[in-house]
Amino acid sequence: MKRFFIMLPLLCGPIVLAGPVLTAEEQEAWLDDDSELRALAVNEGRLVFLKPPADHTTLYSENELTIGENSPDSGWVELKQCHYQLDPVNKVDIVYTYIQMKNLRVDSYEKIGRVDVIDQSVRLENVSHGASLCVRANVRVFYNNFDGSYTLRNGPYYRKFLDGYYPYHVTMTVTYPGDLLLFRGISPEVQEGFKIIQNPNQVKVDAWFDGALRTEMIFELKP
Repeated sequence: MKRFFIMLPLLCGPIVLAGPVLTAEEQEAWLDDDSELRALAVNEGRLVFLKPPADHTTLYSENELTIGENSPDSGWVELKQCHYQLDPVNKVDIVYTYIQMKNLRVDSYEKIGRVDVIDQSVRLENVSHGASLCVRANVRVFYNNFDGSYTLRNGPYYRKFLDGYYPYHVTMTVTYPGDLLLFRGISPEVQEGFKIIQNPNQVKVDAWFDGALRTEMIFELKP
């Protein structure tokens, strides 16, 4: 059974999904595997955006971030995060290493035998193929810049096994108070595999990539 290491957001507090260490025999068997999954390990962390595949079976993380009226002063935003197509494993810990995080709780899960919240981590047991997990929390990731603007930072997101990085699908929906803030831009630039959709009071990001992805969204106060 292959086990993966996955980093999910955020810059000041990534999430580590870590399974048991492979034995020497398991590593050798994996390295000898000529399957499509093995062939997809293409780099050692360099960000490469990908054309979305037709089957959509890639590990998928859906993130909803809500910037509130008080976020410019406090830096806190609300986070809802769901992971789909999790890899099967007997036991795994999702460890949230945000510098500032509170109110972590589980919303829902499927095809997982047991789920426990322990401090800033979620322990999963008996994870079946195609399992999913949704959590909520408050995280302090909205930063005031010297020029008076604000930055919402996300990342690094990456999916790693041994020395290889694997395709990963991440979406982010950022909702903000339109009577208070203006969205001014995002990094990286929009391109194939990284697109944004702007709606009133909302920015949606859809990213397909290999390697490590970091994003920054810039906002300004309305005059």
